[in-house]
Amino acid sequence: MITPNIVTPRRVFFGAQTPYVQTLLAICFVCLVFQLTHAQVMTPNLEGETFQSPDRRSSTVACSFNIGKGGQITFSVTGLAVGPHPGTFLETGKITFDSLGVVTSAEISFSIKAPIGFITGKKTASDGRAFCTLDERTGTTTLGASIPTLNYTADVAGSPDSGTATLDLFASIDPRDGLTTLQFTEIFHSSNVERSTPGKVTGGGNIVPLDRNTGMTFGFNAQNTDNGMKGAGTVIDHIAGVKVKILEVQTFVISGTHATFTGTAEVNGVEEKFRIDVDDLGEPGGGLDSFRIVTDSYGGGGTLSGGNIQIHK
Repeated sequence: MITPNIVTPRRVFFGAQTPYVQTLLAICFVCLVFQLTHAQVMTPNLEGETFQSPDRRSSTVACSFNIGKGGQITFSVTGLAVGPHPGTFLETGKITFDSLGVVTSAEISFSIKAPIGFITGKKTASDGRAFCTLDERTGTTTLGASIPTLNYTADVAGSPDSGTATLDLFASIDPRDGLTTLQFTEIFHSSNVERSTPGKVTGGGNIVPLDRNTGMTFGFNAQNTDNGMKGAGTVIDHIAGVKVKILEVQTFVISGTHATFTGTAEVNGVEEKFRIDVDDLGEPGGGLDSFRIVTDSYGGGGTLSGGNIQIHK
């Protein structure tokens, strides 16, 4: 009689992981923390986004015009998107204008192929100026449009955004060579951006985990006055081996006992964007106040072990 070879299923208990499993879980945790901190830096709006450097070879522009009745400009333009979401953009639209060159309507759709994925949106307008002329001698068509206020809605990495944008378009079309000149620029201004407020915030101290003898030390000052924004400071994470030096403050907001400021900083010698959030909850601040910083590659902070945060309105 042949005895069957019975294989007992192997059971894995996560309560007693092997060193390999523990290492794998640690790596996954570090990756998750990096993704979360990096996501905080990503800007979920189009504030400051600019469309420029149109590609004449892959863009098309046309115009029809009836004397005494007005006209219509249609376009499909590709180019570079710069700002918080760099990449390439595609924008298509139709602009109509009356016999005096006043824009009566503009219906535009756009997309940005950015590192965070596709950003899509639509824009409308009912003001601005536009023109379209034909040189009967050469057959060259010249057209342009300048719209100071386009209202837009967009989806930015799953976050809704809205605001205004400006548009400047100029093109010339030669009947023999096609599109010979193309200038196209747009700038976005999000209504979802928290506008800066006046005031000053200062702070310094340390944040040390309970199971460690060392941790993070920091000192900083930032302010927004009639003379503009400025700030300085240094953050050192002795455990992670990270040193952050604040270079420039670009936004500054105080809301009650909480303050936020953003800008650029050197992180171990490499320039990155940063955001600092602080809470002034008592005097002195040890065990009460909090400090948190996030850059493009680093994030850390917590409740102060010692030191103080002061918000001056």
